[in-house]
Amino acid sequence: MSPPQLRELRLVAAMVWEVLDMVWSSRALIGHSDSAETAPDTIRGDFSIHISHTSDSMEGAQTEIQLWFQSSELVDWADEANQSSIYPA
Repeated sequence: MSPPQLRELRLVAAMVWEVLDMVWSSRALIGHSDSAETAPDTIRGDFSIHISHTSDSMEGAQTEIQLWFQSSELVDWADEANQSSIYPA
């Protein structure tokens, strides 16, 4: 496939990350959603594109998780049954 064809696919990889200070950490990596406030050395700041969505608060994250995911789709990776056999804990 050529790059224009790949762009037309509009693939989405939806994820829920549960990490201490994840809202702050994701904003630091991706950048502010307001272009005027986006810092350099972030995905949005360096590439001027909105390729990712991050929640702006824990409350917002909970609302969005319930909106986009069913509970059966969420996996607790701390549960031993779900640990990878490729990457040992």
